[in-house]
Amino acid sequence: MAKDRPDRRAVIDIGTNTVNLLVCDVDVDAGSYTVVEDVSEVTRLGDGMERGGPMQQAAIDRTCATIRRYVVRARRLGAVETAGVGTSVLRAAANTPTFLELVRTGFQLDVDVIPSAAEARLSYLSVRLDDAFPGGRSDHLIVTDVGSGSTEFVFGRFVPGQRQLDTYLSVNVGGVRLTSRFLASDPPTDAEMSELSEWLDETLATQLAIPSFGESLPLVVGVGGTIVNLAAVKVGKSHDDHEALHGQILSADEIEEQIRLFRASATGDRARVPGLAPRRADIIVAGAAIVQAILRRLGVANIYVSTRGLRYGVMYDRFVAEDADRGSEAS
Repeated sequence: MAKDRPDRRAVIDIGTNTVNLLVCDVDVDAGSYTVVEDVSEVTRLGDGMERGGPMQQAAIDRTCATIRRYVVRARRLGAVETAGVGTSVLRAAANTPTFLELVRTGFQLDVDVIPSAAEARLSYLSVRLDDAFPGGRSDHLIVTDVGSGSTEFVFGRFVPGQRQLDTYLSVNVGGVRLTSRFLASDPPTDAEMSELSEWLDETLATQLAIPSFGESLPLVVGVGGTIVNLAAVKVGKSHDDHEALHGQILSADEIEEQIRLFRASATGDRARVPGLAPRRADIIVAGAAIVQAILRRLGVANIYVSTRGLRYGVMYDRFVAEDADRGSEAS
């Protein structure tokens, strides 16, 4: 096991579909961090769960096995502190307290189930601080996280020295949720896709109020597994190749082309599409349809891809900014 590194921290992000581990060396003085390891695994914690109902035991077992490996991995890499966060599925499940206690006692990891507002702010923060998006510090940035259980939108305005948000919104629109509701056939039928598209347009029209950007179009950046997998299919790289995928641009036409590709085969064959994570093959059609509907609603032709989602915002917020704040208070 590696020696503890006083500047090394870890984040474990537990989502509806995936569990992510980020390990970084933190430089508080520079207000930055350097990535040591960034991995994710599909565990489907929300599989088979109705909103307000319990998480299924098989899904809990899969997820706990991954959390255990990630906790051990972080310690072996020398992380002196690990932050655990949970999102949509843990906000909704009836048996969340039991799950949290299991993780706390079994793996010595305290998981903070963050509200949707905090999830949106942290995902936004991961993009705002990223030099890969030169327009990210303009007043026209929209960050969207298309998840498996919900989709977050953040409209932010840059204020030097502050992490300020104008508007955030969480909509119960996600790949797992909409696959179960609309796409019963494999592959989906034309009628199912039409119904899904119409429902998405109606839902976003009523729930997604867009601030005025004047004559300028907003810069739209997507985070999360759905958008990363679409980028991976575009360039034919592994969905785990974050360096190759970060900063990619997806056009509305490319997303439409991918939807046609995914619908041309059933899940088993779709899982062999280069770049697509096999365990995402059954929900990628709905996920891509959500991204397509977002572009229609926002009136833009392209969406930028960030592989640095919630976990990066948590790393900065919990360990960089927090330690810096403590240092300034002590001086």
